[in-house]
Amino acid sequence: MRDLAETKKKMGQAIKSHFSSLTLPGGVSAKVSTKMLLEAKLESGADLLIACADFKGGRAPGYYGLYWIFSIGGGVIFDAMAACGLSEHPGFQPPIIFTCTSHYLGESAHFEVGPNADVDAIASAICQSIRTHAVPIIEAFDSRPNDALDYVLAGRPGSVRNPFTTCIILMHLGNRRDRLEEIIKVASTATKGFHDFKGAADPIAQIVEPLAKWFESQR
Repeated sequence: MRDLAETKKKMGQAIKSHFSSLTLPGGVSAKVSTKMLLEAKLESGADLLIACADFKGGRAPGYYGLYWIFSIGGGVIFDAMAACGLSEHPGFQPPIIFTCTSHYLGESAHFEVGPNADVDAIASAICQSIRTHAVPIIEAFDSRPNDALDYVLAGRPGSVRNPFTTCIILMHLGNRRDRLEEIIKVASTATKGFHDFKGAADPIAQIVEPLAKWFESQR
């Protein structure tokens, strides 16, 4: 147990060091800790959290796996939802709008750690995986709303708070109101997700029109 605690301590220090040098798109401020946690404020006003979590999963004593997770919350997407009374979601803590893990992104879902592990190499590999797979998504939600809209409509990995509502907001942020019919078509034919569209008696009156009025009031 002492060896395991020492390994985890070294791993936390290595993750902190590499997280400190992680360049974030639109990053305004950031803080990191040896708890393998990075918290940042993005230029759009959204909050970003990147963390690593460990699990035993049947491994031998002294060994464990690591995976990373990130979430984006707040900013104009959540503000628009909340202003129109559309932010409620039983599976999401406010104000998170998107979350995903390395279980769903990248070649290495888990990073193996043991008593003799090269913790610096593992931390470097984790950060490279984040750069490759998470950073483009973060950048899309922060400053490329049309790319983020494409991501959600394509059903790519990750959990989106109220997907139809999010898509309508991204449509406005990207000045692409011409994509409304496309969004409705995807939401109405999707076999999973888009619960907010399917659960609304009148998605146009209950979601589309209130958001259009809110964005108009922000001009």
